[in-house]
Amino acid sequence: MEAKSGASATAIAMYCVLLAAYSLMAADRYLFPFLNSDVRKTFGFSVPTIGLLSTIFTLGLGIGGLPTGYLLAHFSRKTVLLLGIAIFSGATALTTVATGFWTMLLCLAVTGIGMAMLATSMFALAASYFVKYRAAAIGSVNFCYGLGGFYGPILAGAFLVSYKTWHAPMLAFAGFGFAMIVLILLFVRSWFSETHRTAQARAGSVGPIRY
Repeated sequence: MEAKSGASATAIAMYCVLLAAYSLMAADRYLFPFLNSDVRKTFGFSVPTIGLLSTIFTLGLGIGGLPTGYLLAHFSRKTVLLLGIAIFSGATALTTVATGFWTMLLCLAVTGIGMAMLATSMFALAASYFVKYRAAAIGSVNFCYGLGGFYGPILAGAFLVSYKTWHAPMLAFAGFGFAMIVLILLFVRSWFSETHRTAQARAGSVGPIRY
């Protein structure tokens, strides 16, 4: 019983690491809408153009859902999740070296692809491991997204005031993302991220599955 309790505590701790990463990526998602007036001054974008750039993330999110399903069928959740964070954070950093509309558009769309990979992996993991508390686990993912959307602009504003350039928040959050990759590699184990408890629980409740 004590060993089981220890394993549960370890699993929750690893899940909290993943939730922290997801929350930071959610905060990152709101950086550009918060900083778009500064970006507009830098590049001289029109209002419709900056509006498109502020929303192109959602197109990338939709497009990213298509390859994510394939990747999750062929690679571990942890691998896809880490790849999503790397793509998201890398694209965020590259916005600071964008030379104009098209390069900026591409970078922002790619962040949506990274988020699709991260979000899909998180929901799959939450539903698979926390079978008895699946609704609460999935709800915690959504909660952390909202939390990131709340504190993201606050932190971005702090970096903007301190460094006087919109590049600073972008680079800071990109750095946060890569730091989370290291933490996930170090602390999140495959017995947690790759569990198939949902399938096991279903098989246990209805008997062996026959084909």
